[in-house]
Amino acid sequence: MESTENSNGGSTKFYFAYGSNLNEEDFRQWCESHRYTNIQFDYVAHAELPDYELAFTCESLSRGGGVLDVRPRLGQCVAGVIFQVNEEALAALDAKEGVPTWYERKYVKVINGIGDFVPVLTYMVSDNKRQKYVKPSDHYLNIVQQGYRQHRIGCRKLMAAAANRRAPLEDRFFFYGTLMRDESRFHLLKRFGIKCAVMAEVFGRLLNLGSHPGLIDSDSDGHRVHGDFMRLSRVSSAIKLLDRIEGFLGYDKPHSIFQRTRTIVDVGEGGPQQAWVYRLVAGAEQAPTIPSGDWRLHHQRRTSFLQKIIEAHTGGDESRMLYQLAGKLPFRLGSREETIRFLSPLTQRLDEGLITERKLAEVSENWTALAN
Repeated sequence: MESTENSNGGSTKFYFAYGSNLNEEDFRQWCESHRYTNIQFDYVAHAELPDYELAFTCESLSRGGGVLDVRPRLGQCVAGVIFQVNEEALAALDAKEGVPTWYERKYVKVINGIGDFVPVLTYMVSDNKRQKYVKPSDHYLNIVQQGYRQHRIGCRKLMAAAANRRAPLEDRFFFYGTLMRDESRFHLLKRFGIKCAVMAEVFGRLLNLGSHPGLIDSDSDGHRVHGDFMRLSRVSSAIKLLDRIEGFLGYDKPHSIFQRTRTIVDVGEGGPQQAWVYRLVAGAEQAPTIPSGDWRLHHQRRTSFLQKIIEAHTGGDESRMLYQLAGKLPFRLGSREETIRFLSPLTQRLDEGLITERKLAEVSENWTALAN
C-alpha cells in the first residue's frame, strides 16, 4: 500500500471504490452526519480489479437489503475508481463499512487506464457475514447506479449481480507473438472457441526475446505493436493455460515473467476495445527492440499472412469485395470506379492500414478468418 504526505502533514492512501462510495454525495453526507469534517476524498483514476466479480453477499439493516461485495472469479473485472484519502477519510470508511465486523480492509492491485498496477486498499465482506446472495433494495441500488453514472461506468455487471446473475467474462484478448493466427502456438487457442479474430494494434514497444517477443509500455512515445484481437468462448480455461505459458504467477505474487493486464486495442472502425494482454516484466533490460513492432514482419511472414487474409475474406473474388467495399467506406474518391482503383490491390492497402481487417470482416461476414 503506497502512501504520501499531504500538505497538512498527514498521510494519504489510495482507496478503490466499487459500490455505494462511488456516489460521492452520499458518502460526504454520511461523513457530515457522523462528524467526519476533515476528509480528503479526491479522484485519482478509473481502474479495474482483475479476477473478481461483483456480488450482493451481505445484508444491511441500514440499507434495507443486500449490499455490494467482490469475490474471486477468474477472467472477470470489477470497474471502479481510485481515490486518494487521508486518515480521517479512512477512519470514516472503516466506520461506514463496519470494520472489522461486517467488512474487512483488503490490499489488492488494480489496473489503471494504461495497464499499470496500482496497490490500493478496498473493502470486502467478512467471511462470517458473507452469504451467497442477498437481494438489494431499490433505494440502495439507485444510490450505486448514481455513482456509476457520475463516473461513467456501465451498469451491466451491477444489474446482473443485483439479479443474482453472473455477468459474462471479459472475453477480449490481444496477442502479438506466437499465439497469433498462422503462428507456431496459435493451435493452442482453437480449443477455447474463437468467436472473433481481426488484426489490431496497441501502443507499446515490442522486444525480441529470441523464440518469441515481449510487449512493454511505450511511455506514451507513440510506438505501436501489431497483433491480433480475439474473442474467446471459454475464457477461464484459456486464461489458466495462458497464465502458465506466459509465466504469470498471480497478482499477489512476485517473479512473474509476464503480467496479465488490460490494454486499449485499436481494431479499426467501431472504437477502441479493452482486452487482456500479457506484458513483459522480467528480462526487458537485455532484450533488443523490434523497430516495426510487428512479429510477423520481423520474421518476414507478414506479406504471406496478408495474402492469406485477403483470400479468406474474398474467397478468391477480389473484384466483388472491392465493389462492396467502395460502397461502405466513409469516404469516396470521385466515382465508385475511382474508389475501387484506389483500394486495389487489397493486400497492399491492408498492409498500409488504409483498409482494416475489421472492415473486410464487415463485408465478408467472416469474423474468424484463418482461425478455424
